[in-house]
Amino acid sequence: MTGETNLRVAVAPQQVDAPLTKTAIFLVLVLADTDGAMDTARGVVSGIVDLVNNVAIRDLTGHLSCTVGIGARVRFELTGRSLPAELHPFREVVGQLTAIADAGSAGATSAD
Repeated sequence: MTGETNLRVAVAPQQVDAPLTKTAIFLVLVLADTDGAMDTARGVVSGIVDLVNNVAIRDLTGHLSCTVGIGARVRFELTGRSLPAELHPFREVVGQLTAIADAGSAGATSAD
């Protein structure tokens, strides 16, 4: 391995002021009101780091990251943490592009 360059980058939380990337992946989960749905969601969320690492290793220069947002409706039950005062159900954003908000919107945003 002498002379090889190690391209592996340290995994760190995505910075909110980082430049935009060329591509993005959005994984949206809507939880059913059924037994086991919360446990399934916990499993998905807790496995995100492994998923990102397994995909990122295929292109070490790609700087793949993932930010997980948890909606106001399920935050306490999913995480056991109280709802921050600034967090509220997602509201529609209208502009050049529109981000719709409907009964299935799982996202949450900070107060205006």
